[in-house]
Amino acid sequence: MPVTNNNTTTTNATTPPKTTSDNKNDNKIQQLQKEKEQPDTSLSLGKFPYPAWTFSTLCLASSPLAIRKIQGVPSYFQCMAFGAIFGFSGYITYTGDTYNGAGTSTAWSLTYLIINLPKSIKSRRPIPITLSTVALANAIIYGKESWF
Repeated sequence: MPVTNNNTTTTNATTPPKTTSDNKNDNKIQQLQKEKEQPDTSLSLGKFPYPAWTFSTLCLASSPLAIRKIQGVPSYFQCMAFGAIFGFSGYITYTGDTYNGAGTSTAWSLTYLIINLPKSIKSRRPIPITLSTVALANAIIYGKESWF
């Protein structure tokens, strides 16, 4: 009857035995692979283009009021320029580049507020205050996404 020795281990001469650091690296790799497989469940609005597109629509919709030169409403040029900028910024976010889309939206929201917030507060009219409020909301939403 043949005798087999179960205590012997065969190792391949080309691969060295694994060390503890290799095991730690393997664990990190497996953890990263699991994270990739799991969908992102954080509900951050900064990853979506809709806040930027909302502000773009509001700016473009307020352009007739700018032509009539209603107090507190930005000029026609500003309404059209900010509408186009936020439309493009939303498109950047829509294509998947959330970091640059959020950065662009944050920068231009703050620019809008610096230029138009004092006028909208002094006018005490609902439309300019709404525009400034949405610009502030965009600055917070996208600023949180790009800075944190």
